[in-house]
Parts: sequence; structure tokens; C-alpha cells
Amino acid sequence: MYACELMPHGHTDPFKVGFQKAWGQLPDCYPAAREIPKCGECRYAPFCETCPAIRMAETGSYFGKPAYFCREAETVYHMLKDLHAIN
Repeated sequence: MYACELMPHGHTDPFKVGFQKAWGQLPDCYPAAREIPKCGECRYAPFCETCPAIRMAETGSYFGKPAYFCREAETVYHMLKDLHAIN
């Protein structure tokens, strides 16, 4: 079982360990891939829709950063700010 069909690495085997255990093990297959360290201080990070699978597919690295994600996150931030949905 894979966490996502776009993830080329890491999987669990529900036929060997059972579905519940395999499901519970999935997050451990990608522990370091959840966040990009250099993005931790970005004010737009809460609005960023990047995920490890897309980063790997588009940059060849779980920590790659497609530039358009940054532009999209900034755009979403400003749209919400204009709507007074955020400070």
C-alpha cells in the first residue's frame, strides 16, 4: 500500500501485516518528507498546497520547491487578506 499513487518510494504490505497495521505504518514511510525546512519561516507557508509527492514528481526530491507553489501561496494569502478573512 502506498500513501499516494504519485509516491515512488515507501510502502507497507497489508497482506503480510494486516490492513490496520499497514495503514498505521504509512506515515513512517515518509517522515522526513513532510515539510521543506527552508520554508518553515515563510509567511505564506500556511497557504501552500505543496505535498511530498508533487515535489518528488516535479523536482526529483522530496525537498525540492517548485517556484509556482510559492506564487500560488502568496496569491491565496493576498486574496484572503483582501476578503478580510485573515489579518
